[in-house]
Amino acid sequence: MAPAIVTGADRLLNLIDTKGELPLANAAKHLNIPKDVLDGLCDTLETEGLIDTTYTLTDRVLISKDAKHNTARHLKTFKRQLKAITGDKRAVAQEDQLKRKEQEINKKLDALQGQLKDLKRHERRKEAADEQERHLKEHEAGLKKLEKQLAEKADVLAKEQALLAKRLIDLASRESKIAKARRQLRKREEVAQAWEEHLAETIKSIQERLETMEKHKHAVIKKRVKLAKDEEQLWSLVRSLFTEGHARAHQKK
Repeated sequence: MAPAIVTGADRLLNLIDTKGELPLANAAKHLNIPKDVLDGLCDTLETEGLIDTTYTLTDRVLISKDAKHNTARHLKTFKRQLKAITGDKRAVAQEDQLKRKEQEINKKLDALQGQLKDLKRHERRKEAADEQERHLKEHEAGLKKLEKQLAEKADVLAKEQALLAKRLIDLASRESKIAKARRQLRKREEVAQAWEEHLAETIKSIQERLETMEKHKHAVIKKRVKLAKDEEQLWSLVRSLFTEGHARAHQKK
C-alpha cells in the first residue's frame, strides 16, 4: 500500500490542533516554511473553515477550531475530578466558578471571533483601499504622461503657430508688393493709354495735314498745269507775232 501523502496544510493543521493556538512566526519556524507562504496557506484554511485566526500587535495567532471545545472538555474533566476528590460545598462553589469562567471564556472566544471578523473586514477594506490607491497612482501616472504629451503637443502647436504667423507676414508682404505692382501697372497702363490717345490724335493730325497738303498739292499742280497751258499759248502767240512781223518786214524790202 502506498504511503499517505502529508502536505504542508496537513502538517499545519496537526500542529494547530496539537498546540490549540500559536503565533504564525512560531508555526513557520516549527514547520520550516516561509512566513509569507504560511500566511497565504492560513488564509485558505480559514476560508475553508478549518481554523480561526486573530491578531496581536506583533503577529497573527492561529487558533484550532477545536480549541473552544477542548477548553470546555478540560473544564468538565476537571470538575468531575474535583467532585470525586472533595464532594463538598466548595466543589459546588468551584464548579459554579468554573462555569462562570467557562462562560467568560466562551464570551471572550466569541468576542475574539467578532474581532477577527472585524479585522478581516478591515483587512479587506485595507486591501481594497490599497488597490484603489494603486489604481489612483496608475491613473496619476497616466495623467502625468498625458500631461507631458499635451505639453509636447502644445510646444509643437506653438511652433506651428509661430511658423504660420511668419508665413502670414510673408504673405501679407507679398500681397502688399503685388498691390503696389498692380498700382504701378495701372499707372503705366494709364500712361500708355494717354500716349496711345496722344499718338492717335497725332496720327489724326498728321493725316489731316497730309490730306490738306495733298489737296494743296493737287491745287498747285492744277494751277501749274493751267499756268503751263497759258505760257504755251503765250509763246505760241509770240511766235505767231514774230513770224508775222518778220514776214511784213520782208515784204517791205
